[in-house]
Amino acid sequence: MEIIIADKIEQIIRALNFKDSEAEKIEDPLLGKYLKYVHVLGQLETKAIKENSLSEISNLFYSRYYWFNQFKERYAVLFGHDEGLEQQSFKMLSDYNERFPEKMDWGIIEQIENGSI
Repeated sequence: MEIIIADKIEQIIRALNFKDSEAEKIEDPLLGKYLKYVHVLGQLETKAIKENSLSEISNLFYSRYYWFNQFKERYAVLFGHDEGLEQQSFKMLSDYNERFPEKMDWGIIEQIENGSI
């Protein structure tokens, strides 16, 4: 499993001509970029699930979770802790674990959350 890096996501965004009006409204460019990454990865993950591309699903999920955590941390720096973002994070984990319990790797989640990935 490898987290999809920013350069690769930017390539995907350009290739898909992906637009994200919600992310574009955010004044902080880094916060907006992280949100756009989460959204594009979410779309790709949904597509992979529909196409039953099991090999891609985990990589997309862990990448989306990683970038969501980057968003959450940046948000906390700018505006303080937000319990709603914590709930979204928990929901992401819960939803994935319910659908793909055999694919959930809590060690990767721990590494993402403690910043070692």
